[in-house]
Amino acid sequence: MVAVEEERMSGQIDAIAAFDEIVIKLREPPVVSADAREIATQLRALADTVRAGRDEWVVAAAKRAQRLSASTQRRSFWR
Repeated sequence: MVAVEEERMSGQIDAIAAFDEIVIKLREPPVVSADAREIATQLRALADTVRAGRDEWVVAAAKRAQRLSASTQRRSFWR
């Protein structure tokens, strides 16, 4: 019975040690190649471009909706 308990505790200690090693590795800054940094920079620029295009589209759509609403209101006034 004591041997079973010792084996169980040994397994738990090994698991804790492995977990500690993972945590330590996660806290270290990643080593990233220059290519990976360049790709990340390009992806951020692409995301900014897409966001800006979306914003322009939203503004243009809102202006179209306002013009349509204004023309509809004018027509209904004279009817």
